[in-house]
Amino acid sequence: MVTVKNNTGINCVLVIGLGRIGLPQALTFAESGITVYGFDRNENNIAALKKGISPFYEPSMDSYLKNTLDEKFFPFAAWVDIEKHFLAVDAIVFTIGTSAPVEQDIILKKQIDFTEYFKLIDQLFFKKNSFKKGVKLIIRTTMPLGGTDQLKKYIETKFLINEGTDFFLAFVPERITEGAAIKELKTLPKIIGVYSDAAFLPISKLFEYIGSSVLRVKNPITAEFCKLTDNTFRSTLFGYANEIAMHASEFDINVEEVIATVNDHYGRNHIPSPGFVSGYCLSKDPYIFELGFSKNKDQRDFQSVWFYARKTNDYLMEFVVKKVLQKIGDAKNCIIAILGLSFKEDVDDFRLSHSLKIMDLLIKSGVKKLNCYDPFLNKNKYTVIPEAFNPYVLIKSSTLNDDFFIDVDAIIICDRDEVLCDFNDSKKIEKLLKNTKKPCVVYDAWDIWNECTHLKNIHYEHL
Repeated sequence: MVTVKNNTGINCVLVIGLGRIGLPQALTFAESGITVYGFDRNENNIAALKKGISPFYEPSMDSYLKNTLDEKFFPFAAWVDIEKHFLAVDAIVFTIGTSAPVEQDIILKKQIDFTEYFKLIDQLFFKKNSFKKGVKLIIRTTMPLGGTDQLKKYIETKFLINEGTDFFLAFVPERITEGAAIKELKTLPKIIGVYSDAAFLPISKLFEYIGSSVLRVKNPITAEFCKLTDNTFRSTLFGYANEIAMHASEFDINVEEVIATVNDHYGRNHIPSPGFVSGYCLSKDPYIFELGFSKNKDQRDFQSVWFYARKTNDYLMEFVVKKVLQKIGDAKNCIIAILGLSFKEDVDDFRLSHSLKIMDLLIKSGVKKLNCYDPFLNKNKYTVIPEAFNPYVLIKSSTLNDDFFIDVDAIIICDRDEVLCDFNDSKKIEKLLKNTKKPCVVYDAWDIWNECTHLKNIHYEHL
């Protein structure tokens, strides 16, 4: 642990929610020398943490846990155990997620339900003076526009305490990517939206203390807007690339050639490569942003550009399924292999993954037999195939060999995991696919098995 003097005024932090955001954040604070109490309702995860076992993988996280457990980091699953430490806490960091809206919620103008947040607030402030006066409340997960204001109003109205004196409230959006969480927690600038200078000073010092710079914006709703802009911008860029990729396929045009050509030495173009866009943030944040946009939309009869880009990214999965089934012809009696189940390469997280959506679309189209591969399969709670798929999955595997592909009619490569990329050798792939049906369709969303083009009886297509 570092020995730099802590001049933040925040010596003890309570982190609520020890998931993909909360646990790396808690351990980063603890590694810096701050005392951290962590709470999560998942008893299995807490039991693992108490044994020094990380419930999922992030670089450096195992060593941080080993260095801080029972010295600076104290995880709990029972609320009664957390309550005992309330008066020692200087700041509370919220990393619990909000519900994930879908397109239908936009049409119905349905707003985010804050019931669970309100219940949590009730538990925290269940009695007067349960925390130190001036406790800092820091929200790190995505909020709809005005969400922090709603929480402020709820706390002040129900408990008759005032933001700015009795407590301070800030929205500090997380901007990290899985697989680099701890590195980015320590290096990426932190956007801070607060209601006063008195709140900004200690909260900014807290994040500067772990190594990151800070960017103050006018107020919490501006910080919320920044967070949603981050992810909707990226989703929209990818949506454009995916749209031209699907359009190019109608003319047998290689869209990668087009993108490389128009980007080449032309600084005004930065078109990314096409590919699936899923996961816990890029799937839901455009729709969360749209909830606020639609609420006040009375001057136009169409949605935002990021809404249509997200719809395009969603449609890409349907597009690929249609392409594959057109090549096979007989959906009912085929076997389709799905390679890669995480929302992106080399990450142990299946939540809101395009792969699961593709499996769902295949099943709805009549496919009854699926073989599923992912190198992280069943490693943790984030990498379990939902039970609803079990009647249709013949093989679940975290390794690949020729037996996995026996009588397979089609293969959909959903991720560009390092393990999958290593197979891109004509001899390796020929050996791996020797037991497939002849011919076999290989739809490669990432162009990582292009050596398949040299193999007989393989119909290879890429996005």
